[in-house]
Amino acid sequence: KALRHRENLSESSFVFANLNKVDKIDPHSFSVWMRCMQQVPESVLWLLEPSIPAAAEIVKKNLQIAARDAGICPDRIVFAKKVGREEHIQRMAAGDLFLDTFYYEAHTTATD
Repeated sequence: KALRHRENLSESSFVFANLNKVDKIDPHSFSVWMRCMQQVPESVLWLLEPSIPAAAEIVKKNLQIAARDAGICPDRIVFAKKVGREEHIQRMAAGDLFLDTFYYEAHTTATD
């Protein structure tokens, strides 16, 4: 409960998660994720915030626009802040289902 609260995730939401670098997200994978979210109305998509501060707001806004265009409220996209490795591994437990991309796959994220 405290873990989800700390990550700005609702206790009652189903959390689809992809905590890879956002530059690995391709349009096809994102559209599949949006279709998953359409099927689970109380769900959110939990993504890792872009690590380059200058680009972070632009990338986040573009992902929110893409979600809106897919019929998903942009507020259902939640961004995780960059944290140390141990905290990052611990917080992964807050997700209910990890969604991978088709082209890059999880690699280290999955083994952690």
